[in-house]
This record gives sequence, C-alpha cells and structure tokens, in this order.
Amino acid sequence: NMPDGTKCLPNTRFQKVWQIKNTGKLNWSKKFPIKVICVSGTILNNASFVTVADTKVNEITSISVDLIAPKYSGNFYSEWVLSCN
Repeated sequence: NMPDGTKCLPNTRFQKVWQIKNTGKLNWSKKFPIKVICVSGTILNNASFVTVADTKVNEITSISVDLIAPKYSGNFYSEWVLSCN
C-alpha cells in the first residue's frame, strides 16, 4: 500500500489499499452490491470502479485499486467514493 503523500517516479504502477468496516444494517453481498467508484482525480487508473467483496455487518474488508503515477512531476490525487445500487 502506498500511504497518502508518497512520492514516486513518473509512470510508476502502484496499488492503493483501504480497509473499511461495514457499519450499516445490511451485509454487502450480491443481493446488496457495493462498489468503490473513482469520481475525480489526476492519477490514472485501469478501472472506474472496484467491486467490494462480500462483507457482513461489523466486519472489515480490504479494497485495492491499481494506479499509475502521471508522466510529469507535481501533486496528484484520486478521489473514490463508496456506492451501492
């Protein structure tokens, strides 16, 4: 996992991982699918969303996205939100 604010070389492929807890009242499953969706940013990614694994109420799951650092120097970001149908 690459912590926020990490410096890397241009065109470097890396993975960002978040651990989240299902604090709701429903299990996340095929009946109630959850996604993490990229809503904005300046870091390239291979997909606009990632499906979250089945997660029971009060359980923690890991979500990871593959990203690519831009070709030039600077400060960049990628903003993702949790979403259900």
